[in-house]
Amino acid sequence: MVGAGAFFVFSQVLERSLHVYLLKLNPTTAAWFQAHPIGFALYGCLAAGLFEEVGRVVGMRTLVRVSGTPGTAVAYGIGHGGLEAILIGGLAMVQTFTFAILLNSGRFDATLGSTVSPDANARMRAGLEQLSLAGLAMGTRTPDSVIDPDWFVRGSLARG
Repeated sequence: MVGAGAFFVFSQVLERSLHVYLLKLNPTTAAWFQAHPIGFALYGCLAAGLFEEVGRVVGMRTLVRVSGTPGTAVAYGIGHGGLEAILIGGLAMVQTFTFAILLNSGRFDATLGSTVSPDANARMRAGLEQLSLAGLAMGTRTPDSVIDPDWFVRGSLARG
């Protein structure tokens, strides 16, 4: 629980707050990152590392009882990594799976039409269709469907 809590507070709350400030609320830094993609990549790497490592130190030093066994650190890591996998990997897979179902059923544009710009809609559609072509190339789907939602499930099970 401590690992999951530290990950959530430091990565999802504090780090995200810094991102919102630097990338949306502060036009100077937002423009700079837009013009310097390598600087943006370095910022992203350093921010993730700093917030997650400080979260680990705070969690392990203040919230975990000292036991002297490696099991404590392993349990902490399972909580931290488990929540990270669920929030980042699992939710992204659910979103992609949902979009695939909407695209296959012909409801993609009707569902997202007014909530996203036409450019964003076209980019999402192109990304999903690119995944569809990857599935076709790997032989995991047939040409008769735009995207086979089962492909996402099989892919995640094969990696997990």
